[in-house]
Parts: sequence; C-alpha cells; structure tokens
Amino acid sequence: MRIWGRSAFGAAGRNLPQRVGESVAGIASLMPRSSEIRLFSSWNAICTRCGTAMKNSFAAQLRARVKRFAIRILKFVRTLSRDPATAEVAGQLARCGPSVSANYHAACRGRSRAEFIAKLGLVLEEADETEHWLDVLKDGGLASGAELTWLRGEAAELRAIFFASVDTARTNYYRDNH
Repeated sequence: MRIWGRSAFGAAGRNLPQRVGESVAGIASLMPRSSEIRLFSSWNAICTRCGTAMKNSFAAQLRARVKRFAIRILKFVRTLSRDPATAEVAGQLARCGPSVSANYHAACRGRSRAEFIAKLGLVLEEADETEHWLDVLKDGGLASGAELTWLRGEAAELRAIFFASVDTARTNYYRDNH
C-alpha cells in the first residue's frame, strides 16, 4: 500500500511515512489489498476503490477491520458441520456477521448526521447479534477452536467500539442541535 500526502496516524505512531509516496508496511495489513487509501490532509482520506471519503484514518482502519471480520465469519461458517441444529445457527451467523461490514460501509456514506447515527445503530445491533450466535455455537458445543475464540473476541471488541461510537455520535448530535 502506498500513501500520498501527510500521514493521518499522528506523530507518535510507528512505521509512518516520512515522505509523500512512501510505503507503509506497518499498516498495510489493516487495509484491504484491493484498495488504496489516499490521505489528502491530516484528517481526510478517500478510498480509491469505492470513492468513499473518510474523515480520518480510524474510519479507514475500522472499515478494513470489519471487512476482514466478515470474511473470516464466512470462512468459519463453511467449516461447521451440516447437522440441522448447527446449520440453522450457521445460517444466522452467515447473515449477521457480514452485515456488520455492509452496514458500516453504508453508515460511512450517510447523507446526514442523523442518518449516520441511525445506520451506526444497525451496525451495533448486527455486531451484538453476531456475538450472540458465536456464543450459542460455543455454549451449545456446536463448535470450538482457536478461530471461534478469535471471532468471539473480535465480535466483542467491535460491539464495544460501535456502542461507544453510537453513544458519542448521539451525544454530539444532541449537543449541537439542542
């Protein structure tokens, strides 16, 4: 991945580009391989794959993280057994896991702050549902292993991130509009 412009990762970060166009090996794993993020200032970035403007690098990193989570969920669902009980839970997981990524993508393209907050609420609901179905798989003895443990931890972290994001966005919206 190559970054054009000034880095938005802050002066305290490691492995940051020092010159325009310099490669950044430390953050390359955070971004989807099919896209490049071009930084135009310290707070603005644009995804060259889809053209979505992002206010800062955290949004770009989170977008890549939820996309990677969705892909790992789908790969994990393929490994589950095909018995009726597991198949039903796997189907639920295959629907709600990737929709965290899809709804976050849609939220980033919101036309207003109110729409952004509403769509971010959907992301939170899907992240919570994904965490629930992963817990059902573990607690019901339908699945186990390192990948399930990682997915459960990632789902919990994403839920916490989106909970805090919704709370902050609502607080800021009400502060600015009331």
